Amino acid sequence: MLLCYNEWSSLGIHACCHFIVECGFSAHAYADDLQVYRHVSPAQSSELMAQMANCIARVEAWMTCNRLRLNPAKTEVIWLGSSRRLVQCTPDPLLLPDASILPVHSVRDLGVVVDQDLSLASHVSHVTSVCFFHFARFVWSALIDY
Repeated sequence: MLLCYNEWSSLGIHACCHFIVECGFSAHAYADDLQVYRHVSPAQSSELMAQMANCIARVEAWMTCNRLRLNPAKTEVIWLGSSRRLVQCTPDPLLLPDASILPVHSVRDLGVVVDQDLSLASHVSHVTSVCFFHFARFVWSALIDY
């Protein structure tokens, strides 16, 4: 499964969903975040990247006509699946007119760090480091006040 994340204005998200569905993808929108995804076999991964690029180009053209802008710097691509299937997926980047976006190993979605194999190891590591940081600040402030 390929997921493509982006932060768009909420005005553009709902109007763009019909382009995404016409391209054969599914979309999930929340506030200014949009996720575009489709399930394919690893053998079809290169073809899917090309279709995703064409879909995003159509959406970007619509956005330009409506004085909106797609921000490639906030766009991420991730392959989701078992480790056996992930090695079969193409490592090629998603080629957009203004950017080349390589697939990443983890993305942040509504505060949850999602990794490729959906093990949540990246999320647990992130939460642990944040908790340790705050605990260390608490201890440090207690020592200073003492």
